[in-house]
Amino acid sequence: METLDALRRDHGLTLEPHESRRNLTTQGVPLNHLVGRHFRVGEVVLFGGRLNVPCKYLDDLLGRPLFNPLLNRSGLNCRIIKGGTIRPGDVIEPV
Repeated sequence: METLDALRRDHGLTLEPHESRRNLTTQGVPLNHLVGRHFRVGEVVLFGGRLNVPCKYLDDLLGRPLFNPLLNRSGLNCRIIKGGTIRPGDVIEPV
């Protein structure tokens, strides 16, 4: 959510969570610290593989110049280690 707020504040661009093409939107979670670590969200255990890179497809899809503003702030690519249910408000915690 911090990135979406910064897009609005710093670039005048609105991007809603459902438009971001991300499976999970977080708030107050330092994603950089989860790279190379296992963590839990609800019942799900994930491994933070690498930080994401934005794609030009999102610019074309939404008709907004989002690629450059999203550089170095485009989320975390994770591998699912153990599936389960994630609910709004679930805590993200290291395993």
